[in-house]
Amino acid sequence: MAGFGGEWPPMPRSASRRTRLAGALLLLAALAAAAAVPVWRTAFARAAASGRLEAWANPRPERVRVSWRRIASPWPGWFEVEGLRVAGATQRLAWEVTADTASGALDPRPLLVRVLRFRNLRARGVEVRSARFEAAAESGAGPGLLPAIAGFAAPAPPPETRRPPWSFAFHRIAVEGLREVWIDDRRYTGTAHGHGGFELRRRMLAEILPSRLGFDGVRLAARGREVASGASGELALRVLPWHYRGARIADVAARLEGEATLRGTLAPDQALAYLFGSWPWLEIETAPSRVDARLVLARGALAPGSRLTLDSTGEVIRFLGFEARGDAHLAASVSGAWGAPTRVESALELERWSLGRPGAAPILAGRGLRLSARAEAPRADRPPRAVDLTLDLGAARAPDLRFVNDLLPESATISVLGGEAEVGGVLRFEPLERSGRGSIKMRAPRLELAVGAERLAGDVEIRLELAEPEFAPPSFAIGGSRVVLRDLSSSAPTPLAPRRWWAELALPDGRLVLARPFSAAGRFDARLADSRPLVELYELRRDLPEWVERLLTLEGLSATGGFEWRPGRLEIRDAQIPMPHGEMRATVTLERASRLGKLLLAWRRLTVGIELAPEGRHLHLRDAREWYGEAPVSAAPAAAE
Repeated sequence: MAGFGGEWPPMPRSASRRTRLAGALLLLAALAAAAAVPVWRTAFARAAASGRLEAWANPRPERVRVSWRRIASPWPGWFEVEGLRVAGATQRLAWEVTADTASGALDPRPLLVRVLRFRNLRARGVEVRSARFEAAAESGAGPGLLPAIAGFAAPAPPPETRRPPWSFAFHRIAVEGLREVWIDDRRYTGTAHGHGGFELRRRMLAEILPSRLGFDGVRLAARGREVASGASGELALRVLPWHYRGARIADVAARLEGEATLRGTLAPDQALAYLFGSWPWLEIETAPSRVDARLVLARGALAPGSRLTLDSTGEVIRFLGFEARGDAHLAASVSGAWGAPTRVESALELERWSLGRPGAAPILAGRGLRLSARAEAPRADRPPRAVDLTLDLGAARAPDLRFVNDLLPESATISVLGGEAEVGGVLRFEPLERSGRGSIKMRAPRLELAVGAERLAGDVEIRLELAEPEFAPPSFAIGGSRVVLRDLSSSAPTPLAPRRWWAELALPDGRLVLARPFSAAGRFDARLADSRPLVELYELRRDLPEWVERLLTLEGLSATGGFEWRPGRLEIRDAQIPMPHGEMRATVTLERASRLGKLLLAWRRLTVGIELAPEGRHLHLRDAREWYGEAPVSAAPAAAE
């Protein structure tokens, strides 16, 4: 060949023959395949019509049943189905998957080693149902609350052990129009679409391959009660291989990885139980709430970036014998770093709230009541380990203090006529150490009182220091608490209130029980401007000689003693009041309709016992100390000595 203009040399005869032979074989193969497709379709249609195909698909109908309304195979290995139903039973549960239409490729070669492998599955109009056989007995669910799965009313017999179990592999599954997922008494309905896959190997190991699901307009009902509506979001997940036999939900959750977003209206009971359930004395009652959540999971652990916000109306928080009601906002988030310890921090706030005893009228109202919780190592398979809880009352007030009258003994002849109080306080709890501490402060700057026949007004401040909590019943140590009464006065000064009067009460130790009814006991240290209001209050002037009255009138007195109080009853035990050249001791019991007590006055060499009884005042001039130490307060009055 000269240059590019010459002719190509002739091809060797042997190479030409091989090329023509290969082309002929390819042509024959194509013609055979083309001729085989109609043959395959015809044979497949006859097998389907005769029932042989259904019999082949159901070798163990007591365990798995496959049925369809129409089935076709346009070419070998590819199937198209309408009205598909695949159902089965294990020794624990019955299950069912239905689809309006489905198509996919079955790889025939793995069938020889008992592996069923589908790929490129496409399904539309899908419903999934599952029910444990013991679920009805466990939950007490009535008819219609559990899915009915026809043909599997009893557990399936155990699998055969002579032959190796089948393996299943479903790759590249795509679902359009997932309408329902009904598991036991929880039923999800709505619209969802997604893709993914799973494998079950010899009934030993299971794995969910990377999958993605989007959903919209989802409704969730639990035991027939709607707990979510209008939910939308997206889920991307995978579950690393787990041991299939005997696996619990927690075992699967511990191998879960992925990310989920959710928006909609939900009943957040489970979320609140997860965040605040470490404190059994705290109960949160919720209404359907607007929820926005993002969850990031790494091997079952909630990872940084996870968050939850919730807004609801009509929230009820019950704690320590009280309940608060109001509109709530919850914000929770996971903090930390990937591969390092993480923590979930939650804050539940009632913007406007009222507080009182359950079933009774509220006594406090305020803004910003806040529950803040911290917990470590949040996971999907178990509740997190609580670190602490803070209860902040925010800015509150008691608009009408007359409720205090129900707590006072009537025989004290003291009642609240009016006034309001500002209230605030913070309590912190550490459940792992069963410890807690905090304080509650109340101030009533214009408290109006009736003391006997007099009307008085003053400024009252109470600061309760709370520690050493117990929760059954709820109670706190109150050592360090104080009550201060300032500027108690009357518009018309009388012997009862001749001028501005003050008093301070400190509790060095004691305990307050918050269960209904209230009660408290402990010791007190008191300082008073003078004793005149107390003398008048308990009518100590009546039936007493003038010289005893002068002994009872003290300026700038202090007192120590013990006390025990519950609504309608107050007992002062062995109060000791030092005086110049002597002392006074008293034990008094005030009840709703009676006042009983005994006093001991010691001045220089003079000792006088005074017995307080409904019938009058009685003096004990002989052996007064012995009488005071031995005579019970509730004893019948003795004759005057």
